[in-house]
Amino acid sequence: MDFFFVILLAIFWFVRPQDVIPGLSGFPFVRYIMMGALVAMFRREEGFDWRTLFRNPIDILLACYLGWIVYAADDHIDTAKKVFDFAAFYWCTALALGTTGRFKKYLSVWLAALLCIAGLAVASLYGLDLVMGTIERTSYFKGRLALMTWLHNNPNSLGHGVVIVIPMAYAWLWRGGTAFRRALCLIACGLAGYCVYATASKGAYLVGLGTLMAAMIFGRNWKLQVAIVALGLTAGVAAIKMLPRMDTLDRNEGGIAGRLLIWQMAKSTMENTGTGVGMKQYRAVVVSEVRKGATITESRDTHGSYVAIGAELGYGGLFCYVGLIYAALRALFQGKTGGDPDLDRIRCTLFVLIIGYAFSAWMINKEYHTDYFLMLGAVSGFHRLVCRRADESLPENKASPLELASFGGFAPRLALQSVGGSVPSLPAWMMEIAATGRLGGSISAPASSPEPMVEYESGTLARMTWRKFDMLDGVMLIACFQLTLYLWEYLSTEFFSL
Repeated sequence: MDFFFVILLAIFWFVRPQDVIPGLSGFPFVRYIMMGALVAMFRREEGFDWRTLFRNPIDILLACYLGWIVYAADDHIDTAKKVFDFAAFYWCTALALGTTGRFKKYLSVWLAALLCIAGLAVASLYGLDLVMGTIERTSYFKGRLALMTWLHNNPNSLGHGVVIVIPMAYAWLWRGGTAFRRALCLIACGLAGYCVYATASKGAYLVGLGTLMAAMIFGRNWKLQVAIVALGLTAGVAAIKMLPRMDTLDRNEGGIAGRLLIWQMAKSTMENTGTGVGMKQYRAVVVSEVRKGATITESRDTHGSYVAIGAELGYGGLFCYVGLIYAALRALFQGKTGGDPDLDRIRCTLFVLIIGYAFSAWMINKEYHTDYFLMLGAVSGFHRLVCRRADESLPENKASPLELASFGGFAPRLALQSVGGSVPSLPAWMMEIAATGRLGGSISAPASSPEPMVEYESGTLARMTWRKFDMLDGVMLIACFQLTLYLWEYLSTEFFSL
């Protein structure tokens, strides 16, 4: 049941039927779905143990991050209530995705939801205002496509939300897929590409190219990686420059100039406060114009998730925020799929989601969006799944061919486990006792049961070589944090002046 609510949460977060259907407007569906997911998590068939919430480094670092958000706030109680939602989104997802079957359904729903967004937006270009107000919203942005939902109500948010479909479809449908799946991939990429093109979002174009290149080189041999990177940096960049508005990518363009000024102001706030100004409390105040001697100011977003986290949560919050992205990537690199094609596609698709988010976070505000925690929860679920498979393959964890299960009837009831597909050669009377628990009993077909949380994949040698933080992680976390600070400074002062 927990998996049902996790699927429902993804649909209501991305597609947002409460914004699409006027009669559902204003009802807190996500909150009630989250409550249902929590109840289902505590009532799981395999039971609930608090220790399962801290099974891997991602879990631990996320707990530190949520704790820091509460610590850095002025109103600890109110902030803790908001943080509780993030924790629920994360852990419900991490625990619900316990099998490859569930992962396949979940990622398929995620991709279908993004395609639904693209379809609703593109329909407005042909006069079909399926989401009321979309055509008017697009006109407000001078023809740049936007969708009148809370999550995608401007061209940049829509472009960044939909562009991930292209590398995701490649990882989930094209890579190792059948002819039918590859045909679906082409259709998905065509719809998403048209939608992103209509948004004229420069950032979305760049994120799409970078993420697609990352998806294509992930897990490939180094020669192919070099060829893909070379092609992307030549033909790919040339193609990107031909897209709308890409000729204004310099600091003299008004939008970029204002954004860089805000970035510098946010960095100053982080340096002066240390712990930031609190979650969702930072707004940059800039001078918009001077009219008749009066200075008119306006409040603006940071247009960058890393920047917003630094200004609102300080050094500690930014360290954890960046560290979680690093931890998710390391879990995916260290998780060995053992040749399982489904597990390999899951791994590559999760990599695409993480990389795409990491790129987009430099350009739009999505630092507290639910998909950040859903994405991390999915990677934590992948870590759990691979660890469980690896542990079950150890010789000491394999049951003997003939083991005592329980006592019943007139004789011990024995359970036979097949090893390598063969059953031990035993007398017929012993086999009858093993199957029924008594001599002369009848064998009945086993009753159907729900999908097991534990999968036994003989021949799949999955391995997870990273299960706890070590000294290397300490060095890498500091390096990633310093790299973020360097890019923040470089992009806001030097990059666009070249």
